[in-house]
Amino acid sequence: MKKAALFLLFLSLTVFTACESGTETPKDAKNNLPKLQVWTVPAQKEKISDYSKAIKDDLNKNNFEVIVSTTDSTAATGKFLVELNYGGNKNSTVKTFPKWYENNVVKPIVKGMDTLDYGAVIGFDPGDGSFKELYEITVKNKEIKMQQTKMYGTLVD
Repeated sequence: MKKAALFLLFLSLTVFTACESGTETPKDAKNNLPKLQVWTVPAQKEKISDYSKAIKDDLNKNNFEVIVSTTDSTAATGKFLVELNYGGNKNSTVKTFPKWYENNVVKPIVKGMDTLDYGAVIGFDPGDGSFKELYEITVKNKEIKMQQTKMYGTLVD
């Protein structure tokens, strides 16, 4: 009986020490994440972010443009309208952006690429002021190409 009591005392102290030493369970780790700024999604069909650059030697003075706007379901689903324009070549698609901590819809950001004549990166701010790359848009032989560069999972309970 004394051995069993000593074993339970030892086990209790071991568990207590492990808890006090900073060992975190996945739920504790989530609770220790920094508080993020939850972005309020504006009304439908509102431009959130864009990038534009004049096309060299274009007689019609057209632009290379990347525009991200809200849709009627953005607040609920995280779906945004992405418009890609290069002169007369105009394309649009709806893309779902990841939801982040506390299930907030992230804020899309479009940045130009200095390494290309006509290129941009679409990413987002998860609420901590950082930029997370998601899509790359390039123009080659007057053709616009959009490809996903990174994937982000949704943090869940």
